[in-house]
This record gives sequence, C-alpha cells and structure tokens, in this order.
Amino acid sequence: MSERPQEKTATLMDMARAERSDLAAFLATLTPEQWEEWSLCTRWRVREVVAHVISYEDLGPWGLLARFAKGRIVHANQVGVEDFAVLSPEQMVAYVQAHLVPRGLTSWFGGMIALVDGTIHHQDIRRTLDRPRQIPPERLRRVLDLVPPNGRCRRSRP
Repeated sequence: MSERPQEKTATLMDMARAERSDLAAFLATLTPEQWEEWSLCTRWRVREVVAHVISYEDLGPWGLLARFAKGRIVHANQVGVEDFAVLSPEQMVAYVQAHLVPRGLTSWFGGMIALVDGTIHHQDIRRTLDRPRQIPPERLRRVLDLVPPNGRCRRSRP
C-alpha cells in the first residue's frame, strides 16, 4: 500500500488570511448599488456586514470591554458597525487589504474568530447578491468543525 505524500496543513491563521484575501478581492468588484443591498444578516446591508467583520480588528481586551459597555453587551456588534459603516466602500476594501493577517480580537484562538466570521459573512454577502463561490474544501471543513452544533440540525460525518 503506497503512502500519500505529506501535505502541509494550513493553520487557522493561514486560512483566515486566505479568506480575507478572497473577501477583499470580491469586495473590490462590487458596485456602489451592491454595497447598499440587504444582506442575509437581519437589518444589515452589505456595507454593514463588512463594517462588522472589520470592527473587531483593532480591539484588544480593554477595547472589547469598552465596546461591550457602550453597547450594553447585547448591542456591542451594532456599536462597531456604526463606527465603521461610515467608511466608503473603497476605504473598507483598503482596510481589509491592510489587515489580511488578523490581529486584535479576530486573531484570538489562532485566527479562529477571523476565519469563521470571515467565511460566514462572505457567504452572507455573496448569497444576497447571487454571486456564489466554492469555498476551498479544507477551509470549509475547518469552519464547519469550529461552528457549534445546532440542536435542530443533524450533522453527519463521513
């Protein structure tokens, strides 16, 4: 029986960087009208989903606490969205491009937050714009393994 050659397994941080690179490239193709389309995230347009994805990038523990206090915990996401949604689409794309490697809160747990959040919200945007993509299988498997199971959904494993 022949052995398969050793494949380099990408780290979560490698995958998060690749996902952000894919997202930045996609966002750069959007028209001004597409930035204003409603996303699959309730009450957020495409621009607000992107604002959410980037809003935690420069937050450390103290910044996170301040955001939670300002948003009274349950509205912390909205506080970040409001702070970043004022940026132009070009500024948001540039921000993502300048932050391909996660840092701040998004780098926690080896880049897991950036990978999961980026992949899911990339889909939230693409699906509403009817611009499907095939997520690289290794990346998709890692994301699905990291997302907590939903008791209403049955998850089978090969």
